[in-house]
Amino acid sequence: DGETQNMPLEPVAPRRTEIPESERDDDEIQFIGTGKRSQNDTPKPRRKIYIIRGIDDPASNLYRFKFLYKDDPLPFNSLEHAFQYLRVLPHDAELAEKIRAVESPYAALKLAKSCPARIDRAQDETLMTDLICQKIKQCRSLRDLLRRAVVEKLTFIHSTYPSDKFWASGLSY
Repeated sequence: DGETQNMPLEPVAPRRTEIPESERDDDEIQFIGTGKRSQNDTPKPRRKIYIIRGIDDPASNLYRFKFLYKDDPLPFNSLEHAFQYLRVLPHDAELAEKIRAVESPYAALKLAKSCPARIDRAQDETLMTDLICQKIKQCRSLRDLLRRAVVEKLTFIHSTYPSDKFWASGLSY
């Protein structure tokens, strides 16, 4: 009607949809569009941003669980351990074994950075893709999180984004 069309547009304050306490996670934030609305505006889709953080998060490569890879009978302490071990192994077997032996995924990452060999980024991508596929098969917590992501339309970002848009570093926690 004519009255509604002539009303000034008011800014709309951002809103946050509450997550039930049983499903609440400190790493979840819900953002929705802000700005002015008119009667012709369609509502902005709601997106939940899930920030991946460290060793307690199943979506992180640093997440601690016994990870088996291919025919290797010894489990790795995390996907990060396996990744760093496998990329260093062709260049320095002794360093690779040290990486495998350390308890902390942060220590594994730090040790791998001491490898003087130049490691091919394309090979890293292929290896990481394979490792992540294996992790999904082995890690129930990650599978549950991914199922939830589909239902809730979660968008995953790493806590170091945007400083490292390609490989986020666990050393920044």
